[in-house]
Amino acid sequence: MASTYKYQDVFNLVRGQFSLAEEDIKAVAICNMANERIWNYGPFRQTLGKLRPFCLVPYKQEYGAPQVAVPSDFAGFHLAYLTRTSVFPPQVYELQVRKDVRKTHVCDFCSYISYDPASATFRLDRPCPGNVGGHEWIITGDYKKNPTKVTAATMGTTLLPWDDRHLAGVTQVFRWAAAVATGSPKVGELIAMADFEIERMGRDEGFELGDPTVAPSQALVPGWGQQMALYPLTGGW
Repeated sequence: MASTYKYQDVFNLVRGQFSLAEEDIKAVAICNMANERIWNYGPFRQTLGKLRPFCLVPYKQEYGAPQVAVPSDFAGFHLAYLTRTSVFPPQVYELQVRKDVRKTHVCDFCSYISYDPASATFRLDRPCPGNVGGHEWIITGDYKKNPTKVTAATMGTTLLPWDDRHLAGVTQVFRWAAAVATGSPKVGELIAMADFEIERMGRDEGFELGDPTVAPSQALVPGWGQQMALYPLTGGW
């Protein structure tokens, strides 16, 4: 489903309950506050973007402009993968996302990745070995976008990022934001109701993708799982 409602439409639904005028100066803050509350709850599909793949470079630990384009709306990693493209099918290994990865001169295949906002660069836990070249190994993944925002000039024309089926829930979150902006004593009550609706939206968006994958907790062949995991990290493949 798509969204056909604008920020102004939802603000108009709640403003009468808090004695707010249609052009109230608090309107923009209420819209952005409500949107951020939903946006930051979890990995809604509207909040995620595809990271542009980049290749590992021998002896290089940090990747940024101009060789690697960090998206302008990048807020943090959602998922990241190390992929070997020189074999068929490609070998894909999930990287662990860390808040901070320290610099090192010890080379190996990476297991962790982080983002340094100060330098706007991605950092791996190990520089790539010198015997890797071309496009053999690449980094791919999904990232969390920064929340979208509206202004007084755009709230009447900007569509909500959330599907129309969530209108009731989004309206409840706007009520909480309006209560915060106006100093209403109902803030405590409304935030509980708002978070309940956001959790429901998360269930609808995140858990309607099918049944969870069922897999054994251990490899069916003893030692096979360990071999699959270790060889790529030591350059055995």
